[in-house]
Amino acid sequence: METHWDIQAPTLIGSCVAGAILLLAFSVAYLNWHRGHHPRKDAILLLLRLIILVMIGVTLLRPELVSRKRIIHDPELVVLVDDTESMTTKDVLTPNASVVSRKDWVGNQVKDEFWKPLAETYGVRVEMMSDLIDKTDDVGDQTGTDLNTALTAVSQRHGRLRAVILLSDGDWNMGGSPLSAATDMCLNHTHVYPVAVGSDDYLPDLEILGLKAPAFSIIGETVLITFRVQSRLKKDIRTMITLNSPFGGDLKKDVFIPAGHLINEQVLWKTTRAGAHDLSLSIPVEDDETITTNNERKFSISVRQEVLNVLLIDSMPRWEYRYLRNALMRDPGVSVKTLLMHPGLKRGDGRGYIKDFPSGKDAISEFDVIFLGDVGLGDGELSKEQLDLIRGVVEKQGSGLVFLPGARGRQHTLAPSVLGEMMPVELDPGHRTGFSFRTPSKMNLTRTGADHLLTLLTRSPAGNYTLWKNLPGFYWSAGVLRAKPGADVLAVHGSQRNQWGRLPLLVTQKAGNGNVLFLGTDSAWRWRRGVEDRYHYRFWGQVVRWMAHPRHLSHKDGIRVFYTPENPEQGNTVNFQATVFDGNGFPLTDGTVSASLIRPTKKSEHLALTKIEGGWGVYTGSFVARKAGKYNLVVQAPDVGHRIETDILAAGKTVERIGLPARYGTLKDIARITKGAFATTDELEAVIQQVQALPTDDILVTRFPLWSQWWWGGCILFVMVVFWVFRKLWGHI
Repeated sequence: METHWDIQAPTLIGSCVAGAILLLAFSVAYLNWHRGHHPRKDAILLLLRLIILVMIGVTLLRPELVSRKRIIHDPELVVLVDDTESMTTKDVLTPNASVVSRKDWVGNQVKDEFWKPLAETYGVRVEMMSDLIDKTDDVGDQTGTDLNTALTAVSQRHGRLRAVILLSDGDWNMGGSPLSAATDMCLNHTHVYPVAVGSDDYLPDLEILGLKAPAFSIIGETVLITFRVQSRLKKDIRTMITLNSPFGGDLKKDVFIPAGHLINEQVLWKTTRAGAHDLSLSIPVEDDETITTNNERKFSISVRQEVLNVLLIDSMPRWEYRYLRNALMRDPGVSVKTLLMHPGLKRGDGRGYIKDFPSGKDAISEFDVIFLGDVGLGDGELSKEQLDLIRGVVEKQGSGLVFLPGARGRQHTLAPSVLGEMMPVELDPGHRTGFSFRTPSKMNLTRTGADHLLTLLTRSPAGNYTLWKNLPGFYWSAGVLRAKPGADVLAVHGSQRNQWGRLPLLVTQKAGNGNVLFLGTDSAWRWRRGVEDRYHYRFWGQVVRWMAHPRHLSHKDGIRVFYTPENPEQGNTVNFQATVFDGNGFPLTDGTVSASLIRPTKKSEHLALTKIEGGWGVYTGSFVARKAGKYNLVVQAPDVGHRIETDILAAGKTVERIGLPARYGTLKDIARITKGAFATTDELEAVIQQVQALPTDDILVTRFPLWSQWWWGGCILFVMVVFWVFRKLWGHI
């Protein structure tokens, strides 16, 4: 063991100043002693002064006793091999100009035992990254790369670890940052030498991303399928997207994809047959593509034969009401009940008409969508109790509500009511009867409305926007100030505006479990001009099916279940709601309701349910889709003999993607923190030489800081106290 004292030497100026002070202090003390009458006592005080000055001076030099001890041991070297899915990317250029996958390149190096020159100095161990990662995490069998856990595990397994040669592409998508493990390894004097395997640039590729489609559909419904296409090609291409239908007659769409861009696209598919259908969306493989497995995405849609129940309420038989009722009556997937109030006159009568508003929760629960025309509160129209029923069936049971104001301005009476809170717009109290125009006005789609399922009358957003501008105009619009926060404005007035911008005319918003729509004109029937029912029927058919969609995810006599998200991914929390009715069709208020879940592993578990107060028979619960696959949800009410099973498919979440560039930045940071060295595949020999040059023993350095010890300060204080006491005893002031 070697020891020596280490001090912080002052600068030249500091040394001169300190020396001058000490010389001056000594001179003054000597003169006082020389002139004094008690030479012995003065000499003792002079000596104490000098001791104090010396001790303070020594403290300011911050002396430390440094000990160096050499520790000799057998060092270990770990070759850490990344064998995760991203390593199958084929982008490593070999010396003979051929291209191999990252995994194959690493496999060849391990097979050749490239570490042989180091075997005489180090105890070499080869660790596979997949063996070091704990896969029992919160997302089940989800695969990915946890570089931080792998480095930490290597450090903990090997107590004499001197260096790590990391063969990896640097991709990590699970766990914490690998820089955390690198910091710990630096403190343990372990050096990491990352060898970046793979190119740091994208491979030429086309990839379909983010496909979204509904889990179920009703026969005759138009399904909107959205997706993204990422191009990593160096050229612009025009290609064809194909939706492969199980019925034949595949849908094709021509798309233009700029070089290196991400585009958002959509296709419309109209369901014609009931059953569970497997579909796929594909894009042709380009000549220079290197990855062909990501040009297709598969998904499933369950198509059912359903009849949607609609309640249409209005005060007068205006043109909008007549054509809307005819459109709904002629729709084979819709059953319409009509309440025409005729204030002051006999209420509407005939096929499909009802005399009175549904009298209770059991009666109102029958309807999937409610249309409210130019009706209001009081004056022989709607009561507060009826408004409460409408609100309850929308918010609690997921029905849809459509506001269709008219020139009588009766919907202004709803503003202070519970339905006013649900309305997605703020009405203008200064224009209760709306605005009339001498010439036809147009509705302009917003960016949100251009590709919204409610407004899609053509197959492309651009064509849809143009079509809406060319639809026959309207001569009246409702008095509206602005849309409420959180609402989606799909269309605005083509010319009228106020301090908040153009007047919103087609607006939708969530209300509890249901959807609410506001249409601020009464002239949709004019869209029939020149094309008959083509656009008018399509629009209202889409409105009814879109608003009724949540209620029909799963239902059986006595129980209705819907859940969000409709297409869950692995790791998502699925929230579901069950509406339960008794044997007489009334919402269940008393009785036992239970839920159970069978996971893809066939493991069954009980789910806790929470009853929502209000008498609507609503129960809510949730579960986490930890694995990809089919979840069988069972809800039953044994007291009334009702039971329903629902299959919910959770898609696998791809966190480990093939074809991404190697993350050189991450590997360089690991090398910098651990005082190792970064290298590429053609620099592997240099890494071997650098590891050979590492010292195989450690120097243990310990420091004993004298200046910061408590007892040293106590000694200085003691000498100062002795000096002060002697001065007082001997009469010195």
